[in-house]
Amino acid sequence: AHVSVASVNPSVGPESGGTPVVIGVSSAAMSQLTGCRFGGVTMVKAMVQAGEAVCVSPSRGAGTVEISLVWSDNSVTKGSKPLIFRYFVMSRVRMLVPSGGPTRGGTTIEVRGDAFDRDGVYCRFGGAIASKGVYVSSSMARCVSVSMPAGTTYVDVSTNGADFSTEGVHFEYTGMPIVSGITPMFVAEAGGTQITVTGSGFLSKGELQCRFGPDTTIPANFLSAEALVCSAPAHAPGNVSIAV
Repeated sequence: AHVSVASVNPSVGPESGGTPVVIGVSSAAMSQLTGCRFGGVTMVKAMVQAGEAVCVSPSRGAGTVEISLVWSDNSVTKGSKPLIFRYFVMSRVRMLVPSGGPTRGGTTIEVRGDAFDRDGVYCRFGGAIASKGVYVSSSMARCVSVSMPAGTTYVDVSTNGADFSTEGVHFEYTGMPIVSGITPMFVAEAGGTQITVTGSGFLSKGELQCRFGPDTTIPANFLSAEALVCSAPAHAPGNVSIAV
């Protein structure tokens, strides 16, 4: 029977194997498909679906192999173009900076660890749907936190969006800080006055900042969950709002 083998997804997986790989196949003889070979001679069983074959990658050292299909008569079919599958070293997460952020999400996090892959970084917060991250180097990637309820969750990363790291490094979600008062309420336009901001929900971790007006941010010094100190910036005479 005529066979067309056109695609493989995902095209990368960890050395440990176990990645379900979907191979696009067009053939009237799909019922006779028995397995796949990931390079070499070892065959893994194929699960046949409409127009697709699913084979689970076996374990193998890092590097690339060509996938071929094995039929019931022991004949072998390769793609019209080589169906290349690449084995990678699984990424490891060691540290998150910052290690917490607000429940609304949107916090940019430096993920520090090992074996990040320039071909792809996916981030997953607490088992939520993975989102695309940014590769920085083999030891660093960037992820943006998703919206989640307050509490402690974990962050995992993946090269292919299917196989994720398992270190379970924690990320703490907290409610938005609330400002209830400032002292003093009047300062010189030259700036430099230390202002004590009181409220609730302040955190010692991460990049704690005070925002004066719509866009001027100043680093803040954490005192407690109810108080912090900011240095007022120079500003023309008038009222400004302060947020944390």
